[in-house]
Amino acid sequence: MKNNTSKVFIIVVILIVAVLVIFQMNGKKDTNQTAETAIATLQTIVDSDSYSVEVIDENGETHVLEDTNKTRLAEIITSTIQTTQESDFTVSGPQISVRIYTDDPASEVVLVVYDMGEETNMGTLQSGGQEYFVQNCGEVLNYLAEIGFLTQR
Repeated sequence: MKNNTSKVFIIVVILIVAVLVIFQMNGKKDTNQTAETAIATLQTIVDSDSYSVEVIDENGETHVLEDTNKTRLAEIITSTIQTTQESDFTVSGPQISVRIYTDDPASEVVLVVYDMGEETNMGTLQSGGQEYFVQNCGEVLNYLAEIGFLTQR
């Protein structure tokens, strides 16, 4: 009787571990897919040609970009940023946010670039109430400096 109880207990433990592993693996896949979905949402907004771009500088002031600057910044963002699983970088120092949106409140994406001077690479992409880590944000910061925003670069 003891032997059967031990076998049942071991089987139950193995099943629990297997279920936990499956849930963890699915959770990681969903996070990556959702981050890619946020980038796809951003691309859809930019492709619509009827969007607005605001830059929130380090002092919290909002600046609306027009025409060429708006288009170029949106193109740089969509062509350079990439999703990453890296989440261990330290969020410190100044940050600049770029808000790209349409009249539809569900169509809004915010890219936050952490200005770490020449080392700037990481940022976060906020969409649908979620926040995802992205990389290759240096070109975005370079363009913002080029059009007159104060950066550490």
